[in-house]
Amino acid sequence: PLGDKKNMLFSGTAIARGRCTAVVIGTGQNTEIGKIASMVQEEEELTPLQIELKTVGKKIGIICLAVSAIVFLSGVLKDYSVARMLLVAVALAVAAIPEGLPAIVTVSLALGVQRMAKNNAIVRKLSSVETLGGVSVICTDKTGTLTKNKMMVRKIYSGLKEVKDYNNFIERYNKADSNSSKKTLTVGNLDSNSALKLLIDNAVLCNDAYYINKETGQITGDPTEVALIELGSFYSVDKNKLEKDYPRKLEEPFDSERKMMTTISKISTGDNHRNQRYILFS
Repeated sequence: PLGDKKNMLFSGTAIARGRCTAVVIGTGQNTEIGKIASMVQEEEELTPLQIELKTVGKKIGIICLAVSAIVFLSGVLKDYSVARMLLVAVALAVAAIPEGLPAIVTVSLALGVQRMAKNNAIVRKLSSVETLGGVSVICTDKTGTLTKNKMMVRKIYSGLKEVKDYNNFIERYNKADSNSSKKTLTVGNLDSNSALKLLIDNAVLCNDAYYINKETGQITGDPTEVALIELGSFYSVDKNKLEKDYPRKLEEPFDSERKMMTTISKISTGDNHRNQRYILFS
């Protein structure tokens, strides 16, 4: 079963954190998303209403044919011409079989869709109205609050003191009307505060989130790490440039027991190992 598979990566998903080397074991229709696509392409099963209509139509058809046959035989036995009785029997069968039944059902379901749309419930398939009509009890469960899956750093403490400039920046950021105006906002430079600069560098370098599109500000990764990358951008700290200046040499991924992630970056170059220096971020 899919739930019992461990240490697997699935196509169509994004890696939020960590690094790995993977071996491809399935492509195309052999992947889980390929299996889903195959299931979608299969013919849909008939709904209970469609099955019932099919059964009722079959029964009505059999009854109509039986009555027409009885009328035909009765007329022939009473010395009416065969041609005349055949015409009467066919006319009776055509008139009795409810050809308009499917159309009436479709119109009824369409009216149901229209009524639901007025109550802000959009239905894509008519058969869904039938299914909803058969529901007597709806059980729902929602824990927590509705969120955008987006986090943001609200307060910064550097040297055991709260950074007031960042608080003012957050107020201006929240009051900005559009995304374009928000992108132009910055807190300021870090030249005058070495402790804060080290803190921001730590947040950006000890981080696996990255920009997909720098112009639109689209970042992928764990929501917490995305928020830290955005924090760096508020201080005009570019992760790509910072990683070139301080290349990562070793990392310890986030662990639930340690409750932290650790990276080691190279901060100086030298001719031998003795002259090389490294810095650890957590």
